[in-house]
Amino acid sequence: MGMYNEQGAALEQPESRHMTIKKSQVGTPLSGRRQLSKLPPKDVFNDSMFMVGGWTQDDPCCLVEQFYPEYNEWRAAARMVNNRGRVAVGTLEGHIYAVGGEDAVRCYSSVERYTPDTDSWSADVAPLSSPRSGVCLVAMVGYLYAIGGHDGIAAMNTVERYDPQMNTWSKQAAMLGRRTRAVAAVLGGHLYVIGGSDGEMALNSVS
Repeated sequence: MGMYNEQGAALEQPESRHMTIKKSQVGTPLSGRRQLSKLPPKDVFNDSMFMVGGWTQDDPCCLVEQFYPEYNEWRAAARMVNNRGRVAVGTLEGHIYAVGGEDAVRCYSSVERYTPDTDSWSADVAPLSSPRSGVCLVAMVGYLYAIGGHDGIAAMNTVERYDPQMNTWSKQAAMLGRRTRAVAAVLGGHLYVIGGSDGEMALNSVS
């Protein structure tokens, strides 16, 4: 699973994705699997956590669930438009982005954006330059960075930056090596890409 915070730091494994967003960015709680008659004060909990996509036993899925720590339970949220396994997930400006991924047939270049206030997904986000699964996704100074991944044939060293104001991806300096299913984090104004695979063997290097 991946955990994402407001500073864009990320730690992830490839199969399922989680992230946290501030409660102030979340609207009325979603209808749950069981009805609750009373909610605690708004300032009791500051964060919400979402699980996005992943794989069932046989197929990729588009399930999305929100965790409510005050009740120790997961509740269903709106589903993604496309079924996606090995999808990259990150937060930016109060929205959750699902980038790339794959189903049982192909990799995706498309991107979807979730708005917690309306519990809805939008597919009007610009796509990546090419289909990729196993991408790293991290937020840094108002942008999203999609790093590496696998196009179904080989691992990639591509780095792209998403500008939410322009709704465009632009290519940045490529990594020195190819990586898929790595992890990424931001520290001291620098972006680090750690581990992963070059498509043939696991890596212990850091870029």
